[in-house]
Amino acid sequence: MDAGMHLPRDLIDSKIDALGSVLPALLVGATLAQGCAEFELLSAALLEECLPEDREHVWMRLAELSRKLGIPPA
Repeated sequence: MDAGMHLPRDLIDSKIDALGSVLPALLVGATLAQGCAEFELLSAALLEECLPEDREHVWMRLAELSRKLGIPPA
């Protein structure tokens, strides 16, 4: 993604929903540390892609997802 280009909130929300659907299967056999590291990388990428005014919303959605997946917050 080019610097300065951001995705609208609804698209970011769709990405978070998709992440919640596929991440459990991707983490089968992974250690908790590996799962946390992967989640942190994906979270950072989503936070970079969102509009600055949507960061708090995205952060809250990611925190909700981490609780649902049993991944400790960063």
